[in-house]
Amino acid sequence: MPFFKEWNRKIDQIELSDKRMKVTCKDGTEYIGKSIGDCQGTDADGEDVDGVRFETDEGIEYDFIEDDIEKIEFLD
Repeated sequence: MPFFKEWNRKIDQIELSDKRMKVTCKDGTEYIGKSIGDCQGTDADGEDVDGVRFETDEGIEYDFIEDDIEKIEFLD
């Protein structure tokens, strides 16, 4: 049986996709663009956590951690 890992975290789904997407954050802010890799972030407890680097269609880069993201929608 082949080994595979199911990616349930939103940051993993964003990072592993080459599609444009809309990321909606828990504060209601929406960003449209693509993943440009992984990164490290800091959660509300001050702990280092996995993150994803995201570039909007306007060329602005953001780093998201799992706790930031409400939902993702793949656009193409």
